Amino acid sequence: MIITGVDYHQEVVMGGHVSVVIRRSNGAIQKMRLWTNIVPAFFVNPKMMQEDSDLIGRLIATRDLNNDAIRLSKDFTDKRYLGFDGDYCSRNSVLAPVDYGLIVFDFKERRVHSMQSYCSLDQVFCMGHRMSVYQNKAKIGDDLSVIFALIGFMSNGMLNHISFHDMENINPDISSNIDKKINGLGFDLDDVIHLISTDKSERKLSLLTRLGLPMNGLVHAGFDINHPMDMIYYENRSKDLLLLKHNLISDGFSISEEEDKIWNDFYNEYKEFYDPKNEG
Repeated sequence: MIITGVDYHQEVVMGGHVSVVIRRSNGAIQKMRLWTNIVPAFFVNPKMMQEDSDLIGRLIATRDLNNDAIRLSKDFTDKRYLGFDGDYCSRNSVLAPVDYGLIVFDFKERRVHSMQSYCSLDQVFCMGHRMSVYQNKAKIGDDLSVIFALIGFMSNGMLNHISFHDMENINPDISSNIDKKINGLGFDLDDVIHLISTDKSERKLSLLTRLGLPMNGLVHAGFDINHPMDMIYYENRSKDLLLLKHNLISDGFSISEEEDKIWNDFYNEYKEFYDPKNEG
């Protein structure tokens, strides 16, 4: 379910901070602040969509910008958070937008609310992978890699659309249903790895020919995910901000007085800088 379709132009944009709140299926609330550039790896991820406690715990322990553990050591992982599914709120983390906005993963109601202008949460993009076939295959065991995500989505039947084009000559017409491009043409995961790699192997050239793509340049691959939760996107404008706030309260989220002030500040900012002039 998409309330407001947001066009991410097949890519992420320059990043910053984003507020992220996860409500676990047991009702626990976990609030954090993240760099936007790690959002795709953790949230466009089969493990996250299955509410994997270890992945969420690692996110809290190593990526929350308000977690003191991060400042102690870049590679430090607080083992207390692995498998952790209780309440969590670090210093200055809020159920409110910050910088780029707000993402709420609600496992209790099986909804994802996304108001941020950084990336899609139900698409995987491989924008000219600069690794060889061998290097990409080595990423199969890395649960934060694109390759790991694709394996999970493909094996669980969660990919419902795929498109390929070369980086320099983007052709939106070269796009089709995954049944036609992957299954219908006999493609498998190994073929996909070859397509998004930089290697100019005979196999890759053969695959490019079958897709009708040029032989030069890097291949851009886009994968649309059949997300297991309702996806609700909101644009950065005042009426969508009010809608997001209303939806969260209706689903049982509590917004503190301090958080409410942040919502009001964002509302005034959107009204002044982002709303179309003819909107009330």
